[in-house]
Amino acid sequence: GKIRCKPYVCRQQYTKGVYIVESNQSKKEQFLKQNNFDSEEDFLEYLKLEYKRNLLVEEYLKAKVTDKNIKDYYKENYFAPFKVEHILVKTSSSVTKDEAKATAEKILKALKGGSSWEEVKTKYKDDITTENFTVEFDSSLEENFVKAAKKLKDNKYTTSLVETSYGYHIILRTETKEKESVSDIKDRLITKVVSQEKNKDTNYYQKTLVIMRKE
Repeated sequence: GKIRCKPYVCRQQYTKGVYIVESNQSKKEQFLKQNNFDSEEDFLEYLKLEYKRNLLVEEYLKAKVTDKNIKDYYKENYFAPFKVEHILVKTSSSVTKDEAKATAEKILKALKGGSSWEEVKTKYKDDITTENFTVEFDSSLEENFVKAAKKLKDNKYTTSLVETSYGYHIILRTETKEKESVSDIKDRLITKVVSQEKNKDTNYYQKTLVIMRKE
């Protein structure tokens, strides 16, 4: 077959509009040529086909997940859902990492000094973002955030700053919900097992297609 960009690379470039924008006609043609596409229609057809293949691979992998896989994943990775509220000092083009950290440390110091959560939220409202949400075993949150939040007891906050790609957080855990049973969340567990297997092997997609063809 023709050597072409990997579908996710193609999609990334496609969504950035590098070669789709009319003013970038030469870039568009260069991209199509480099990746052996005869035309834009040919390229879009390739993406559609890859999308369908991906769905088939996903369904195939899900069907291969055993009850033991599910129970093992649950035992090792599941935790009861819990609610949090966090104070975030974001880093941005106008706020450096050091500045954000200094502000977050000031807020943490105020909390430790006896100020209430609501008081610091009011006092620093112009420097922070606050949000309430539920953390679950399959939430798409950064590992540092989940790790720190899991260690907390209800109505306790993190006594050191939690850094993520967004900036610096102080997390308050507010309420732990009831544990769900394996049968309640079976489909979600299967999705996570498949995702874990994919992460173990970067060539899972090609390998799975080969196995599917043999079967």
